[in-house]
Amino acid sequence: MTKIYEILTLDLQEDIKNVIDLEDRSELEIQQEIESYIVTEGIGRYLYDFTNQYTSNIKETGVWLSGFYGSGKSYFGKMLGYIIANPMINGTPARERFIPRIKGVTDESLLENAIRKLDSTKNRVVFLDVAKQNTDRGLAFTLFANLLKNLGFRDDIYGYMEFDLYLDGKYDDFKAQAKKLEGKDWDELKKSNRQVAKVMRSVFSAMGYSEADYTDTYAVYTAAISDFSASKFKGELEKYLTFKNDETLVFVFDEASEAISQNKFTLLDLEGISEALSSIIHKVWTIAIAQEKLDDVINNANVNRSQLTKVTDRFKTKIHLEATEVDVIIRSRLLQKKETYFNQLLDYYKKNEGLVSDATNLKSSFPTKTTTAEEFATYYPFHKYQFDILQKFLFSSNALVATQIAARGMIITTFDVLRKQMREQALYAFTPGHAICTEAQTAPPIDLVNKYDTARKILTEKNLGVAGDKLLKTLHLLADSEVISATVENITKSYINDLTTYYAIKPKIEEALNLLVEAKVLLLANNNYKITSDLEGKLLEEMKDFDVELFSKKRSLINYLKDYKIFTPVATYTEGSDTFKFSVSSDQDDELCGAGSKQLKLMVYSLFNISENRQDFIEQLKMETQTDKNLITLIPDSKDFSRIDKLIGEISRYTYIEQKFSNETDPAKRQIIRDFAIIREEKEKNLRLNIENAYKNASLIYMFD
Repeated sequence: MTKIYEILTLDLQEDIKNVIDLEDRSELEIQQEIESYIVTEGIGRYLYDFTNQYTSNIKETGVWLSGFYGSGKSYFGKMLGYIIANPMINGTPARERFIPRIKGVTDESLLENAIRKLDSTKNRVVFLDVAKQNTDRGLAFTLFANLLKNLGFRDDIYGYMEFDLYLDGKYDDFKAQAKKLEGKDWDELKKSNRQVAKVMRSVFSAMGYSEADYTDTYAVYTAAISDFSASKFKGELEKYLTFKNDETLVFVFDEASEAISQNKFTLLDLEGISEALSSIIHKVWTIAIAQEKLDDVINNANVNRSQLTKVTDRFKTKIHLEATEVDVIIRSRLLQKKETYFNQLLDYYKKNEGLVSDATNLKSSFPTKTTTAEEFATYYPFHKYQFDILQKFLFSSNALVATQIAARGMIITTFDVLRKQMREQALYAFTPGHAICTEAQTAPPIDLVNKYDTARKILTEKNLGVAGDKLLKTLHLLADSEVISATVENITKSYINDLTTYYAIKPKIEEALNLLVEAKVLLLANNNYKITSDLEGKLLEEMKDFDVELFSKKRSLINYLKDYKIFTPVATYTEGSDTFKFSVSSDQDDELCGAGSKQLKLMVYSLFNISENRQDFIEQLKMETQTDKNLITLIPDSKDFSRIDKLIGEISRYTYIEQKFSNETDPAKRQIIRDFAIIREEKEKNLRLNIENAYKNASLIYMFD
């Protein structure tokens, strides 16, 4: 039996990093990242434009690189850094390792020439994830501290001292004195926070500084750091670039918009940096990587755009990675098939086109149906529409909050589904929605985990052959994507991995969903299911505790019979010029229509007043009314009585909650009450159909015998 891992060209044993860490620079990691990188047509164009700009005389040396979660923006930013810095990676320059990745891209030779033009430059690239940084001393010092670390110095006051010793040509002497005094290399000594202060003081003393001189020097550096401004940062960079006049500095900082939203720094801080660096023409580049476009970041900030002219001027180069780039990577790397199996999949589609078409035709806000053999074979074992809902799901607040690192991303989720969920599945098995949900949201909120567990226990006990936790994950994926309706049909199509089982599984799925609605795990509104929130659960429990007594249900039924006007058509009968009006009342003498003749009486029995054995009840009434020529008795069909009884109780409870919270000010509760009102209205429609059917399919008794 052929398994899915056998049909793919990708080795599912290899790892794909789920978070690109700009500060991870081990040679093996860099080599793997470069050699795993896929250069799409779009990436190729961005690379070509950027490298040409970098080697030109452009004044605006800022790049704003944006893209949604999992779009590959950090990966691309890291590749730019490697190409610029060109470090030696296990004996081979980074550019030489990267150039084979552009094979097959349009204008490949032009792109290679543009990259090789970088050979004429000498660059130092400083990588940092600014959202992870301690920015208490300001953005300027954060960038400077990362430069210190990049140069091999400490990133604090002692690193600042090292930096100046280095620029003054005294650093080698300093390290020699440290070795002489301590018997260890300075690079080893400075790793210890406990030792560094003592050693620094001792070495400065050996270099001719008095105790007072060292104390004054330390105080000067302390003051400089506490008041480290953008202009101070500019001054330190100018000193360095005078010392290293053949170098260009490049700061690549990730999570820029996230750091702004976390108040790590402000747009005005970035404005100050941009203004300060604007005078260091050609020699300092800043590449900011963010989830949002720069214009969106500015629009979302409470800052006048006129205050940010230096930011907008500096970041003239804007690169935004679209979802299409991710789609290319998924298709060309993760889902690439061996030719033999690709052809087999094409044949499968041709033989089962109707089956595939039905299985992928979902009620949604976008087209989901698979329409070609090529599309089917390319995206197998997924359906193409699943990537649309995955992207939406990863953006959803629930998924983002739960994973702490925002979302894992399209590429990583796809890889993990293949490796962990589908690897050992047989050819022609398909990826179910719950498998995608499991890997897209690896750490769901505890209340959701509890719901999964509750659903699993309920359905296991009922032995329906439907896994409760998988059913809820499937529903969660659809509902949170907000683009596909969580109907029974859609949930079933997403739940199964064998397309031929749809009609066999659907009744079981429907029964399972209804059981979970009963258990308050789910809500049903407009034929769409959703998982209850904690707040909804509390309100449902309060609703459940509201006792709807029998007399109240009886009264409600009478009111419904009056409102529906079921008996209005028969209350008046015309024969020629004569009109006869019936007196229509309940068995409890409730008048159901306008007053009529007491000699023409139609008595309508309440469903609540019929004994359990309806036929026996009818037989008894026949005997009791057989001599009453003024009376017709109507006995409703009671086969759906339990459903009607239940609906009346549920509607009463929803009405109670709506009335209780009619003046609620909490927005979350108000929204839930609005949702409850929709559910009540649906139940009222369902109740009306059931009541009308019961009374239209009634039995009439008149002068039996």
